[in-house]
Amino acid sequence: MLQENLVWVAIIGVVCALFCILVYIYIKDVETTKCFKQYEKSIDLLTRQNYQKDKKIKLLEEKIEKLEGGYTAHNLNSLSSNIREEVQASLNSTVSHIYEEVNKIISNVQEEKERTEERIMSLEEKIKEIGYFPTSPNGVDEERIISMFKDGWSVDSIAKELRIGKGEVEFTLKLANI
Repeated sequence: MLQENLVWVAIIGVVCALFCILVYIYIKDVETTKCFKQYEKSIDLLTRQNYQKDKKIKLLEEKIEKLEGGYTAHNLNSLSSNIREEVQASLNSTVSHIYEEVNKIISNVQEEKERTEERIMSLEEKIKEIGYFPTSPNGVDEERIISMFKDGWSVDSIAKELRIGKGEVEFTLKLANI
């Protein structure tokens, strides 16, 4: 009966540990999703800004074409290409920064996933290694109780030293036929 209870306690402990791992994974997933949403918003904003700048460039080109006066076609083409280059450089810089940040997030998510998988594998291995369950639920070593008793310790002093009940000490000694 005691062993069945200990087996159930161990099973409940394992289930609780797995539940905690799943909650941790869920929390990390929520955080990652939040970061991805922020980057999606940033990319959408950049796309809109790019569209607006392209629109402004077209308007400027149209105004330049309408201008009559001291500007030659060569000067206008040079001015237009300079504006395009500046806008393109600005957009490339911003987009490359966002691309780098997205890659960092992806690598962080991958690392977290690998660490979590390693932890799960480690827990599974530890669970498989468990072949022995102590007789007492708080894991008091039976051999220590027996050796202390053989060294002349009284049941009361053993219980006090190990911070367990006298009944548990007596039970352990009785099981050891002492």
